[in-house]
Amino acid sequence: MNKGQKSVSKNRCGILLAMLFVNLMIHPFVSEGGIGGIVIGILSTCVVLSAVYAVASGRHVRIVIGLAIFAIAATWLAHIAPSNTTWILNELTDVFIFVYIVVIFLIYVLGRGEVTADKLMAAVCIYLILGFIWARAYNTIEILVPGSFANVPSEPYLARDQLIYYSFVTLTTLGYGDISPVKAAARSLSIVQATFGVLYIAVLVSRLAGQFRQEDESEN
Repeated sequence: MNKGQKSVSKNRCGILLAMLFVNLMIHPFVSEGGIGGIVIGILSTCVVLSAVYAVASGRHVRIVIGLAIFAIAATWLAHIAPSNTTWILNELTDVFIFVYIVVIFLIYVLGRGEVTADKLMAAVCIYLILGFIWARAYNTIEILVPGSFANVPSEPYLARDQLIYYSFVTLTTLGYGDISPVKAAARSLSIVQATFGVLYIAVLVSRLAGQFRQEDESEN
């Protein structure tokens, strides 16, 4: 068993994938005020807990649990006592745990071993998590440098909704143009995301194709 397989619990990536899709689909329909804020907080908490569950028997579990505690606490602090400071803390703690999970999943997906359904789901999880990572980063930039994006509300909780949409549009290189980066930092980060999105798909497809060929050759 390779290091990647030891880091990710088998057959648990599907739960995280489901939670990511639920979050992505429900988020645009729920406002971040009142009951809507509670719903968003619960969804964010479930995503983090699903990520912890996916690596619950792995070598990284203690670090992930520690990051998860900070991320969940920051999420609810931002909803209970909203301010620029608490929202930046919320976004950055989410980025830290998501980046860590992505690294673990990349080792698992790109490592040696049979290409299973669980690996494929982990690969999709990585792609979706990347969209949320950049959305958090975009919102942080917008809070620190207001007006970094055109057609984005000034309130952090409303801007996040719009920037999640913008993040996935950029990641998939669709580029609708209704939201656009204005300041240098926003433009630079958008370029990196679009490039990363294209390269990830290209590298993933070539890697999985290579693994399929190796499996066919070993069977023959």
